[in-house]
Amino acid sequence: MKVKTAFSTKKDIPEIISDIKGQIGDFNSKLIQFHASSSINPEEISKQMYSEFGNIPVIGCTTSGEIISGYMLDNAIVVMAFGPEIIEDCKIEVLENIKTNEIAVDNAFSSLKEYYGEEMASLNPEKFVGIVLIDG
Repeated sequence: MKVKTAFSTKKDIPEIISDIKGQIGDFNSKLIQFHASSSINPEEISKQMYSEFGNIPVIGCTTSGEIISGYMLDNAIVVMAFGPEIIEDCKIEVLENIKTNEIAVDNAFSSLKEYYGEEMASLNPEKFVGIVLIDG
């Protein structure tokens, strides 16, 4: 299986994590992406998802409504777990205060260049993809 999806409408973060883990099971995830209601503490859900899923890279952001196959939800979290057929490797960069930190983007691109050994502009778009999540 390439991608596994899950969602939870639980209110308590440990219950949310348990619910999501129960749906994903022992799926061999290489990256977990989530979109969560702003009523769920973003820092805490990110930290606990990363910890509870065995340090698999986790990215996510808040939403004003959560959508997953056949459902339009409120005050929920939706999750996609990507398997190794889709993602071989990933590198996550978090940019904060980009309005006042003029070199945040440059630093992220430098870090990605160091990690992949190539300038971002020269990476093959059939092999590499970038995902930008904007929170706030």
